[in-house]
Amino acid sequence: MKPKLILKIVKLCLLSSKLPKSMEQDFSNLNFFQMQKIVSLYKQSPQSSEKLLITNFKISNAQKYRYLKKLISLKIIKKRHNEYSINI
Repeated sequence: MKPKLILKIVKLCLLSSKLPKSMEQDFSNLNFFQMQKIVSLYKQSPQSSEKLLITNFKISNAQKYRYLKKLISLKIIKKRHNEYSINI
């Protein structure tokens, strides 16, 4: 692994340890696809579902929609019609 990547992982772990206990458990259950989409929406919001489904991961579109639905249920992102945005 590259040193920069390791440093970013450590920073992420430090930030997650500062979360309240109830959110810490939700955060620990997120997978990499969900984290990637949160960052994507943070950088450019709103985005269409077509754009969010584009990824290098070999998972079905149905599973991707389930992951996005989980983020909506955790109130991390919100959906209006066919566009997703970060819930800040």
